[in-house]
Amino acid sequence: MIAKFHVGEEWELIDGFTRLTHRVIEKEQPIEAIERCLDFRIQASEDQKKTLSIHELWMYDNDNFIVAQAIAYSPIYILNNEGKTVERI
Repeated sequence: MIAKFHVGEEWELIDGFTRLTHRVIEKEQPIEAIERCLDFRIQASEDQKKTLSIHELWMYDNDNFIVAQAIAYSPIYILNNEGKTVERI
């Protein structure tokens, strides 16, 4: 699977995971981030920061090991291995 994040005026992709969990984070809610967390909020535009919801995603491989943790504003797209959107968060 592939996760596609809209960051400012660009797109970021994470590939190589087979399972994903996510939750919506309230703006003032603390986040426990792992050392290699990808925090895409830093690059967000001011409009994104004011209007969009924040999501925390955990991506795992077949052996249930963490591939990545990401924190980002919506929209986030989940694509299958062929690059077709299967869900929009």
